[in-house]
This record gives sequence, C-alpha cells and structure tokens, in this order.
Amino acid sequence: MDKDHQSEISGGSPAGHIGNRLRVAIQAKKVSEIDVARHFAVTPATVSVAWIRRGLIAKRYMPELASYFGLPVRYWLESSKPKMYLVT
Repeated sequence: MDKDHQSEISGGSPAGHIGNRLRVAIQAKKVSEIDVARHFAVTPATVSVAWIRRGLIAKRYMPELASYFGLPVRYWLESSKPKMYLVT
C-alpha cells in the first residue's frame, strides 16, 4: 500500500498495552465491542473488561485477532508504542 492510502493511528497510554491496541483497532475498523465479542464467541464483558481494560487476551486468539483486524500477530505482542497503518 502506498503512502497516499495510509493513515497512521498511534495508541495512547499506556503505551504498549495490548488492551489499548485492541481499543484502537476496534475504533479504526469501526466495529463495536459487541461485534468483536460476537466474532470471537465471548461475552461483551470479556472484551471490555478482560481484553481492553486488563489486557488479558488468551494466546489462542492471536491468529484470529491478526486476521480479523488485518494486523500481524507481532503487532499484538509488541511492547513498544503501537502503530498501525490502515487503508483509507
């Protein structure tokens, strides 16, 4: 994808928190936490509390997170401030 079709979205604090990456990815994809919960067959509370607030996402979900949001598994596992590039 070329630079004309990219926008960069950087997560806020805490930098590197997987829950923050998920929050940013949900906003960028323009889906709801309920949509994500349905897709992964978990409760909305699991997404909002365990996954986003606490950053507790089981490793078994990583390949599907990568596929669903179009981001590599390494994005979800990075410890530095997250960045993602989306086609606009």
